[in-house]
Amino acid sequence: MKKVLLVALVFFGLQTQAQVGTDLQFSQAFTWCVYFQSETEPPPYYTVPAGKIWKIVSATSRIGASTTSQPYMEIQIGNSGWVGIGHFQSHLPLFISENKLVDFRISSYASACISIIEYTVIP
Repeated sequence: MKKVLLVALVFFGLQTQAQVGTDLQFSQAFTWCVYFQSETEPPPYYTVPAGKIWKIVSATSRIGASTTSQPYMEIQIGNSGWVGIGHFQSHLPLFISENKLVDFRISSYASACISIIEYTVIP
C-alpha cells in the first residue's frame, strides 16, 4: 500500500511540475516553403523566437517537372539529426520549443513546405 501511495505522489508531483509555465496563447499561423536554389546555396534555416513555441501541423515535398528522380526532404530540429519527411510526417503534430534551430535539406528541383502554428508562452 505504501508503494502505491508513493508512486501516486510521484506521478502527481511530476504532472504538476510539467504544467508550470506551459500555458499557450495563439500568436499566428504560417506556411514556410523552401525551394531548391543550387548545391552551393543551401536553403535557409529558422530559429523559433524566444518566448514562442511552434507546432508543426503538416509537411509536404514536391518535385519539379524537369526531373524524374524521387524528391526528398529532410528536417533537422536543434541537434537532433536529419529526419526524412516520411518519418517526420508520422510524428505530426510536433511542438518545437523556443530558440531551437529548424533546418531543411531538399533534393534538386524540389520544394518543401511546413505549416506552423506559433504560440506565445504565458508564464
